Amino acid sequence: MPFEVLEKVLSVILSLMILGNFFLARVFVGTYLNPASLFSLFWFLYSFVPLVFLFDVPINSLSILYILTCCFSFLLGMVFFDWKKALYLNRQKEDIFPGYLYSKENRYIFYCLFFVVMALAVVDIKMQGFDISDFFFNYYESANRFMRLRYEHDVIVNFFGQASVVLNYALVMLGGVLAYCCKSGGKTIAILALLPSLIMTASQGAKGTILLSVFLFYGAILLARVFANDLVITNKRTNRYLILFTIFLVVVMCISFVSRGLYEYSSIEALMQKLIYYFNSYAFAHIYAFSDWFSYYVGAPHIMNYTDKHEIYFGFYTFMPIFEILGSSITVPDGVYDEYFYFSDVFTTNIYTVFRGVILDFRLIGSIVFWFILGLVAHLSYYFLLTKKMPIFSAPFFVVLFGFYYTSFIISLFIWASIGASLALLSLILFVNKYKFLSGRQK
Repeated sequence: MPFEVLEKVLSVILSLMILGNFFLARVFVGTYLNPASLFSLFWFLYSFVPLVFLFDVPINSLSILYILTCCFSFLLGMVFFDWKKALYLNRQKEDIFPGYLYSKENRYIFYCLFFVVMALAVVDIKMQGFDISDFFFNYYESANRFMRLRYEHDVIVNFFGQASVVLNYALVMLGGVLAYCCKSGGKTIAILALLPSLIMTASQGAKGTILLSVFLFYGAILLARVFANDLVITNKRTNRYLILFTIFLVVVMCISFVSRGLYEYSSIEALMQKLIYYFNSYAFAHIYAFSDWFSYYVGAPHIMNYTDKHEIYFGFYTFMPIFEILGSSITVPDGVYDEYFYFSDVFTTNIYTVFRGVILDFRLIGSIVFWFILGLVAHLSYYFLLTKKMPIFSAPFFVVLFGFYYTSFIISLFIWASIGASLALLSLILFVNKYKFLSGRQK
């Protein structure tokens, strides 16, 4: 058997062992709806699917072994908690569900957020030199022009654009909770929650906005399920929505890719080849890019040349906003990494996963310790979510962590300050909810 094929088979086996973490965590906690199972499930899919679909692309199996080690280290953070007690206390939330999460006031806040986000997005579009009518009557050219502004760094940074992003993610998370809790109108809430993200993606070619919004929305649904003591990742009802979401996202991705100028292709065959190339680059290339960089880092043969200094950045690539507030002088490109890893005509990407940044921040051994500490924090927060009747911070943090698991194939979610601001806003809403709920009981 050729060495490259042996490496690929070994990598697939290691990826299946990541799935083993998913089941092992369930043994500890008693439910699959826990941080370690969710993180392992994401990384099984993020590794196994690209390894199988692009089987001819070479891989360093040591990089997959490293990811497996990180997932297991993350899992170890759960062993310090009494999960039987936590599950028992979570069942006592019946008297506060759905009242703590769902109220008329929360629906009013949701609708206000929707209109504010839409208004801010419109103002931001106008500040970039566009008119709303441009996207109705000349969509492809306008979307392509906006995308060029983004890639050429000519987008005018302004308060309205930044505020629309912060409030949009808060809207999505609040919408997911309300959609699950309400007896009627859930579909309408879901549409309104995701509509601003869809418009941003369609107008700007920014795929990441709608994709992150969908996962935050689903994470909020899982949060509501925890309060309802329905501790499953999915069920028959949700499966239908997942299928619809998948179809929806594929269509949105296609529209986003077409806005990059693909509408100019006259041949269907050439168009399809380019679409496949884009899908490979966005959905499958990350594991191969990280593998090549990891090979460089450990001194193994690699394809690309990298310029990373073997320094310790102490968390800069994982928690960038904190360092920016402290006045860090380190600068990075808009895409964080400016090396574009490519393989033949199969894909091109500068997506190197969250693991590259964590290794740069803490080195190899330190990065494994980091994943243990993060796992400890994630499971401590989840323990509080289960044991506290009306948790204020751990509830939205659970949703944010779900978003972190999703974005980990790209980068650390915590490099965007907007997530921290959205987390603070959701915590404030829950604080007010708790006060009003307890005040109502006393009356």
